[in-house]
Formats: sequence, C-alpha cells, structure tokens
Amino acid sequence: MSWTRSERRFAKPLVLCTSTLKGAYVNKVVNRVTHPGVSQFDQLKEQVVIVVDVNNVRGVGTGFQWSEIKLLALVNRWRRLEGSSASVVFVVDHGGSQLATLQDHTAVVFSGPGRTADDIIARDTHRFSTLHGQRVYVVTSDEGLRHRCAPFCEKIIGSVWFAALLESSVGSGTSHLHGTQSTSTENEFSQADTAKSQETVHEAKRLIKQLEGSRGVHKRKRLKRLIAKEQAKLAENALSNVADFTLNCAGSVDLAMLERLEDHCTDNTSSPHRERTRHRVQRAQKLQQIFDHLDRGTLVFAQKVKN
Repeated sequence: MSWTRSERRFAKPLVLCTSTLKGAYVNKVVNRVTHPGVSQFDQLKEQVVIVVDVNNVRGVGTGFQWSEIKLLALVNRWRRLEGSSASVVFVVDHGGSQLATLQDHTAVVFSGPGRTADDIIARDTHRFSTLHGQRVYVVTSDEGLRHRCAPFCEKIIGSVWFAALLESSVGSGTSHLHGTQSTSTENEFSQADTAKSQETVHEAKRLIKQLEGSRGVHKRKRLKRLIAKEQAKLAENALSNVADFTLNCAGSVDLAMLERLEDHCTDNTSSPHRERTRHRVQRAQKLQQIFDHLDRGTLVFAQKVKN
C-alpha cells in the first residue's frame, strides 16, 4: 500500500483501524505507550499499539465493578495526567453495526452483529502486525484469544494485571484492589464540562425559538447560521465531555435539535445547506447509536466519529 506525503507526516505508518465504517483510517496511532511488565506505566516507553479486550478486563480484571465507560475514562485520565500519546484500541462486544470511534490516539471498536470482540481482536492484531509492521500488545486473560493472537503480538497482558496497573497509576474511585481514592481533579473537570454543555444547549434552544418566530428571510438565514455554529459546539461537547450530563442529555438534545433544524430548511434554502444539515443529522444519529450501546456511568469516554 502506498502512502502520500501528508500521511507519512502524521503516522509512521498510518495505521488502518480495520473495523471503521467503509474502511476509514485512524490517524496518529503509533506513539509512546507503557510497558506491561512494570509497576508503573511511565517506567518504560515503547512504540506499540495496545488492543484491549474490554469485557474480559471488566469481568476477569475487576469482577464487573467497572463499566465500559469507566475503563475507557481511566485510561484517558492516565493519558491526560501523564501527558501520554499512547495508542490504544478498545474492542467491545455487540453494537448494532460494526462501528469505530476515534479520539486522538484512542479508538473504540464495536464488533457488530455476527462477530465477537475476540474475532475483531484476532483479525486486527494480525493486520496491525503483518500489514503495517506494528508492535502489538493484547490485553486479555481469555485463553482462546491468547492462543489466536500469540503468533502476531509481541506481548499478552493479563486483565488483572492491567486493571491493577491502572489503579496504582491513576486510581479509580473506590478500588476493589487497593482501596485508593480518586482525586478531585476528575470531579472538577466533569463539573466544568457539564456547565459548558448546559450553556451550549441553552443557547441553541434560544436560537431555535427565535427562528420559529421569525418571518424575515434574511433574519432566518442569519439565525440558521448561528444555530449551525451552536450545533457544532454542542457536537464537539458531546464528543469531548466526560460528564454524565453529556451522555444522558447532550447526545439526545443534539439529535433532536438537528432534526428540528432540518425541518426548518425550506425550499428557499440552498441545496449545499440542506446537504450539510443532513450530514450533521446523520452524524448525530451515529453518535446516539454509540451512546445507546455504552453503559450509563459517571464518566463519558471522549470520542470522535470518523466519517
């Protein structure tokens, strides 16, 4: 496979996340990651891709005391605290279709119907290793999956060990292993993002109300532009927030308001504007579908849909 100049600049090489819709690519995947054989994540830096069997870590590693969201949030919190650009792929069972979301160096993959997370992990480990020459670590305690991945991955990390490393490195609230407590930084971060989402939702609602009562063509066009700007903010908040508010409120509000905005596109509205609105509605629906497949929790994984 040939790579363009820009692709070589952003990745070494650009790594294909094989479970994204229509073969979309994940940029910036190969960077610093930590070694599993030490007590702290930052004691050894390696350029690898870590593929995590999410439900196995939850079950074997934590006794299902962690939700998918909590596990993802802990890894992202570690990345923030350490300033890390670790490359991690989380693979989750189920999902209405085979989907993948992307945020920086972290991807979340849903196996979709007819396949399991084990199938996706075994397939993608092979592709990361053989097609792209990447060093791969797999996190699982499943014997069958370990056997399938062994020929293609450099290391296999046990789920209990991985969970313990996370807890010792960043804490996880009330720990079932060490009894550690999380710091107040996480709560402060969540409160700030919640306030930001609430402000954006309020402004978008206000603009829609003005639009509904407006009669002038120019005023309606101006309000539509302002609404589009607020919708972009709201979508970005829904992707980047770690507050529970985003999952339970902003995601559904985003979808509802975008659908209402689409209804306001009259025959006088330009075709490109209708197309952009339709694209935003589809993107919001994809986000909502992903939200529906994640457990409700106190944190929301920062995620970005790769269209």
